[in-house]
Amino acid sequence: MPEGRQSAGAAPGDLDSALSRIEALLSRMPSATGATAAPRLLEHRASLLATTGASMERQVIELIARLFEIIVSDPGLHPTLRSQLGRLQVSALRIALHDPEMLDRHEHPVWVFMARLVNAASSYPNVSDARLVALLSFSGHLIDDLTVQGQQGAAQYKRGLAALDTFLEGQLHEQQGAARKSIETLLHAEQADQLQQQLSARLSEQLAPVRTTPAIRRFITGAWAKVLATAMLEHGDTSEVTNSYLKALDDLVWSLQPPDHPQSRQRLLAMLPGMLQRLRAGAASIDLPQAERQAVLDDLVVVHTEALKPGGRPAATPDPALTPEEIVRQLREETTLPPVAPVPFSDSLIDLGSMDTVPAALMTDTTAVETEDASDWVNRLAPGVRQRIFLNGRWTQAQLLWRSPRGSYFVYAGEAPDRTHSVTQRALERLRKAELLETVEGHSPIQRAVDALIRRLDNPA
Repeated sequence: MPEGRQSAGAAPGDLDSALSRIEALLSRMPSATGATAAPRLLEHRASLLATTGASMERQVIELIARLFEIIVSDPGLHPTLRSQLGRLQVSALRIALHDPEMLDRHEHPVWVFMARLVNAASSYPNVSDARLVALLSFSGHLIDDLTVQGQQGAAQYKRGLAALDTFLEGQLHEQQGAARKSIETLLHAEQADQLQQQLSARLSEQLAPVRTTPAIRRFITGAWAKVLATAMLEHGDTSEVTNSYLKALDDLVWSLQPPDHPQSRQRLLAMLPGMLQRLRAGAASIDLPQAERQAVLDDLVVVHTEALKPGGRPAATPDPALTPEEIVRQLREETTLPPVAPVPFSDSLIDLGSMDTVPAALMTDTTAVETEDASDWVNRLAPGVRQRIFLNGRWTQAQLLWRSPRGSYFVYAGEAPDRTHSVTQRALERLRKAELLETVEGHSPIQRAVDALIRRLDNPA
C-alpha cells in the first residue's frame, strides 16, 4: 500500500481522538435509503493521516479506507446492509491498527463476521422478503454492540459472530419446518427406493431360472418391485393391497411357464382377468409410463397365447370360436386403466429426466472441476450451506435445508419465502460437473474487495 501524503503540521498522538470523532459522525448518519448514502471512511482519510507519522499506521489507514470504499460501494448490496457495513469502518480500523493478524488472514473474526452477514443477505434478493427484513433488523442491533468504544477487538467480533450464527440457525430451523411436507415426502421416497432395491434383488434371483422376455423381466424386477415397496410403506406388509400385488406377482411368474396340460391352461384362463386388473392397478399406483405398460402387455399377449395353444383348447372358454390369441387380447381389454392424477407443481422433483438441457453458452472447454469427483463433492454438502445453482433456466441463490439420510434427495430454500426446490443427488452431480452449482465461499465478499483493490493499485489510471 502507498503511505499516503503526510499533511504539514501532523500531530502524532491524536489518531485515537480523530477516530472517535469520525466514529461518532458515522454513527449519527441515518440508515441508507439510496445507492450512495452509506458512510465512507475514505472521505476522512486525510484528517486521519494528519494525526500520525508512523509509516505502518499510515499504510493500515490507507488499506482499510480503500477496502471499505469498495465494500460499501457494491451496488449488489441492500442499501441498509451497505449502511451497516459502513458503520463498522472505524471499528475495523481500530482493530487493524493493534491486531496484525487482521491483515494476514481471511479467517479473522472481523472479516468472517462481515462475510457471513453479506452471504446470508445475498440469499434474499427480494427487498420485502420477511427473512431479509428480520436479518437486517437483527444485524443492526448487533452492529450497535460491536461499535461500542472501549470494547472493540477480535473477542467482541467472535461473540458477534456466534450471535449471528445462532440467529441464522434459527432461520434455518424455521424454513425446515415450513418445508416439512416436502421433506417427509422425500424421506418416504428414499425409504421406498431402498426397499425397492432389496425387493428387486430378490426378484432377480427368483426370475433367474425363468425364461421370459427382457421387457417382462425389467417390469418385474423394476416396476413391480417399486409397486410392492410403495404398497408396503403406505399400507403395511400384510395389508389387503400389498397381498393383492404379491398374488399378482405369483400369478404372473407362474403364467410365464405353466405346465403343459389342460388343467394348467384352464387355470391360466381363469386367472388372467384378475391378474391383469391387479397389474394395471399396480402400474397406475406408481405412474408407470404408458409406453412401458404397453410393452409389457404386448409381450404377455404373446407369452399367454402360446401357453394356451398346446394340447388343444381348454374345456371351458368364454367363446369356443375365439382363438387363443383373441381370448388373451379380449381379456386384456376388459379392464380399463384408471386415470392418473397429475403431480402438483409443489411436489415436483428435479431429476435428470426433468432437468433443462445445460445451456451451451454456460459450458466451458476446460472446467475447474474436471478432476473432482462430483459424487464426493455432493456427499459433503451439509444443511445450511448457501449455494449458487442453475435451476429452471436461470441462476438462483439457494440454501440447503435438508438432505435425506442416504443422500438421495435434497431440499433447498428458494429466493421466494414460500418456494423450495427438491433435487435428486444425480441432478446435483450433473450440475456440479457442468459448473452450474457452486458453494458461496465464506470469505468471498472480502476476497472480491481485495481483488478489486489490487486491480486499482496495479492500474491507478
